[in-house]
Amino acid sequence: MITVLFLKEEETRSLGLILCSSIGGLLLLAVIVAILFKCGFFKRKYQQLNLESTRRAQLKADSLPED
Repeated sequence: MITVLFLKEEETRSLGLILCSSIGGLLLLAVIVAILFKCGFFKRKYQQLNLESTRRAQLKADSLPED
């Protein structure tokens, strides 16, 4: 005798899971960006570095003996 079992299909809630996970991931990313912004991670330092190197070059030029 052969016994056939029909398994009840589980209802998948994959769309809801995907949406909730995506929204949660975006919120987590926003929190991380906000923390980095508060810490000054995104401030531009190029202008300050350029100004400092210009000052150093001027000080070197001033300190060289003239012939």
